[in-house]
Amino acid sequence: MVSAFLPEKCFPVTPGCDYVGVVEAIGEKDDSLESHHYGVDIQVGDKVLCHCSIMKPHGGFAEYAIQTMHTAVKILPEMEKYCAANKMNLYQVLAGLPCASWTAYYSLYYALKLSIVNTIVVTSGAGGVGGFVLQMLKAANAKRAKDDKIKVFSTCSKQNFEKVEKYGADVCIDYHSEDIVATVKKLTN
Repeated sequence: MVSAFLPEKCFPVTPGCDYVGVVEAIGEKDDSLESHHYGVDIQVGDKVLCHCSIMKPHGGFAEYAIQTMHTAVKILPEMEKYCAANKMNLYQVLAGLPCASWTAYYSLYYALKLSIVNTIVVTSGAGGVGGFVLQMLKAANAKRAKDDKIKVFSTCSKQNFEKVEKYGADVCIDYHSEDIVATVKKLTN
């Protein structure tokens, strides 16, 4: 299945785009890489969050993964404290963040051109990408004038309404029992 999506030169391959780990070693600096502020302060022993390309043979599901510094982010002590205080596993909490958050950000600010949107429907608002989209829309709305706010609809199960509203949805639509298109049309004229 994987071979249908990857060029032959990628094999053998170890999957795993998003991962969290501890830096065991740092290789030589590669001056051909673009200079980024990400990773400049990463040292051996630091905990990092990474997002890598699936086009490389050394993904996050390996015991050791090889990563370029510009796609690794140092985990802040505040995040460790937050997870510890809430009895959450730091690695489990952070491992799914990069792909979902990047997809949400790219969708809103590059593909969609958020600056020209006044109404949006976010499907799966309680999911990974949908949850990030809602939170980013909430942040964007906080910076807009009162009469220029984006009207945010989101689909989710009834039991997730409260959470999805907290994330930033103005209107939740139960995809199990409501006609999504009819509801949005009715509420937006």
